[in-house]
Parts: sequence; structure tokens; C-alpha cells
Amino acid sequence: MIISSPGGHNKTMKTIVDVLLKIVKEQTGFGAAQLGHNNIKAVLLDLFIGGIDTSSITMVWGNGRTSYEASSDEESTGRS
Repeated sequence: MIISSPGGHNKTMKTIVDVLLKIVKEQTGFGAAQLGHNNIKAVLLDLFIGGIDTSSITMVWGNGRTSYEASSDEESTGRS
């Protein structure tokens, strides 16, 4: 991926996919841990699911906290 900066300088940034594919391509040696395309798919899936899971847990916590705060306010003011 190439990023253009305001000064006209271009930077090449590597994504995690680029790094993992480079590792697969450069694997050598007998007995070395082998990283394949299925492993790369599994890593990317874990990252994606982890991001979704974190967001959903945060939303559930926020909604629960909002409900708790609302019920606390109702109890303290005597309203229902």
C-alpha cells in the first residue's frame, strides 16, 4: 500500500497480509514451522471476529449500564 503525504513524499506501508505472505514465501529449512495459506486465513478471521466481538460486548455493556443508570435515577426520585 502506498500512502501519499502532503509534502509529496510517498511511503510504502506493509499490511499484515503482506507480512504473512512474505513469511510463507521465505520459509526454509527442515523442521521449520510451516505457515500456509490456511493459517493466514485463520489469523485474519481471528482478527476480524475479535474486532466484532469487542464491539458487540462494548455495546451490550453500554446498554446495560444505561438501563442501570435509568433505574437508579427512578428509584432515587421516586418516579417509575
